[in-house]
Amino acid sequence: MPVVQPPRRDHGGGRPWQDLRAIERILAQSRLLGAVVWGLAALLGTCVFWGFTVDDAMIVSRVAERLRAGLGPSFDGAPTDAVTPLGFAHLWAPFASGDLLATLDFARAGGAGIWCLGAAYLGWRLGKGGGRLWPAACLPLLAPMGAWASAGLETPWICALSCLALGEGWLAIAALGLAAAWRPELIPAAVLLVVGRSILACRGAQTSTRLGHLMASASLVIGPSLLVAALRWHWFGSPVPLSSIAKPSDLAHGWQYAVSSALLGGPPLLLLRPGWRRTSGHERLLVVAVAVHFAALVLAGGDWMALFRLAVPAFPWCLYLAGRLAPPIGLRGLPALLLALGVMLLVDLSTGLPARGVANARRRLVEGARPQLAGVRGIAALDIGWVGAAAGSARLLDLAGVTDPRVALLPGGHTSKRVPSSWLARRGIDTLVLLLAPGASPRSPWSDSAFSRVVEQRLARDLADASCRPLALFPLNGTRQSYLAVHCDW
Repeated sequence: MPVVQPPRRDHGGGRPWQDLRAIERILAQSRLLGAVVWGLAALLGTCVFWGFTVDDAMIVSRVAERLRAGLGPSFDGAPTDAVTPLGFAHLWAPFASGDLLATLDFARAGGAGIWCLGAAYLGWRLGKGGGRLWPAACLPLLAPMGAWASAGLETPWICALSCLALGEGWLAIAALGLAAAWRPELIPAAVLLVVGRSILACRGAQTSTRLGHLMASASLVIGPSLLVAALRWHWFGSPVPLSSIAKPSDLAHGWQYAVSSALLGGPPLLLLRPGWRRTSGHERLLVVAVAVHFAALVLAGGDWMALFRLAVPAFPWCLYLAGRLAPPIGLRGLPALLLALGVMLLVDLSTGLPARGVANARRRLVEGARPQLAGVRGIAALDIGWVGAAAGSARLLDLAGVTDPRVALLPGGHTSKRVPSSWLARRGIDTLVLLLAPGASPRSPWSDSAFSRVVEQRLARDLADASCRPLALFPLNGTRQSYLAVHCDW
């Protein structure tokens, strides 16, 4: 008697999903199509959020300009790594044109391009392993990734290296090592991934083979960080980045930063789904590495920059895991996707889309300040990046200490350094560029004005009786703030 097979139940939401699943199965089997889909999605996201940058990107561009001129790794005189990952400014030095803003534009375009290539490789990996391609739909809405891709800093390069780290072999290990050397908070996750993969790869092998593979892998992932530390010590007298001294860590802020990055970043929410029982050892290891990276952000004290800069390098891992572990298109996969997309849209509207005007605002600020600052001998400012772009040949004193080791060692955070007013005349500084508080206007006398940061307010108070006078007011477009330039006759 023939056995009648019962019809298979469709657990994904019924017939409306069947055609989509058939298409998805076809797409998931193409490596090239996966690369194209993810690369184009990354390009679209970069275009949507193009226009964002930060003051530190101008610092990197200035260091690249000085390297091109043969002045060595410096910002204004003394050798310093400034806020640049060692070697990053060297990468752009051959393309420096003598115009800092043009160099910045080149770095922004290069970062966007390298991120799109990294995303394409991520899609290729998913296509190779039969993963789902639909998480690529998140990239056009992913403001942290799209904005930082074109900011002019190292973040998109780190993300591209994170994508390369998803591969196999020594190239993936080397990519992890370089990423960790440029972003030290990645070191714990990188070491965990490499050691864990080595153990998984050598199961069943002889002890000597396992130990040799483990030592070689660990050396390759730790070696670049040790080399960078040694070079820093040789060139600058300290094995750690200057920014870590100028901006001391704060566990309370680090905890807040890590939690907000996990909840509002977007991609980490894609991991809130069933299906963990069928994961491989490598996928579980990658999940642990993501968690370790967020724990490292707590210890690092977070970051003051917008859009979760330090968390972004782990987002490609989250997207890859989402593609590998996602169920077929259907109702089971919708909750996590809708939650992530909803959070991304919230961040887009509140921060991502408004941030697109930052680069143009900084450009107008620099171009408007250049004529006013043309004749000064030296300038002190906290936002030294754009001031350095506008200052010409004037000497610079960085009140935050991110480019000046002597200021970095002073007590206080990077906005509250106790910079002695006596340093100004001693170092040839005759002009201060200070940020007024939101909505504030210059008062008479100028020292009674309300300034935005502690170090600026303290210097204004210390110079109340000095022969200083307002020189110019530079409105910060798109905000309710302005910079007040004050000239002193010593």
